[in-house]
Amino acid sequence: MTKIIMKKVAGILLMVGIICKCLGQGVVITNEYWIEPNTNGLNQGTLANPYFGNNQATFDKIFSNLVTRGYVVVHLVAGTYQTAGLLSYVIGPYTTVSGSAMDSTIVRFALTNKSYQGVLVGGYTASHVTIENLTVDANGQSNNFADGVDLTGDFGTIRRVKVINPIGNGTAESFPLALAVC
Repeated sequence: MTKIIMKKVAGILLMVGIICKCLGQGVVITNEYWIEPNTNGLNQGTLANPYFGNNQATFDKIFSNLVTRGYVVVHLVAGTYQTAGLLSYVIGPYTTVSGSAMDSTIVRFALTNKSYQGVLVGGYTASHVTIENLTVDANGQSNNFADGVDLTGDFGTIRRVKVINPIGNGTAESFPLALAVC
């Protein structure tokens, strides 16, 4: 009886030791990445060391590399991000883009000479795309038209998203939030 109890106690202590050792390593979450507008970290895409998205070119390059392939969660830490929007990237399937909160995380369309501006756009076959917890500034100007979030595909979800400055151009209508099923 004593041997059995000793084996159980030894097994429990071994498990506690393994758990404590693993906790010291940090948690790695696969297919989840963080981007921050102002970071001095290691630019690794982790919560502790987010990717650096301080300007339009850098943000679009990192964001495109993450979201176009799909099957990913991208967290945008509070701050303002500049994007060239549509044609810089098209969001792939099973992708979630999650900000910190409306008015806290802002994705702003950078002024370009494009006639069409879509800030966060899902591809035609991009099902299960979620955009949440952020503000989209379409930065509409009189010579073009600007959409906010435009998801075309099955099971798109937009929640707790605020769109500001969308604009039509007289020949085309603007859609601040658009969900369409192919």
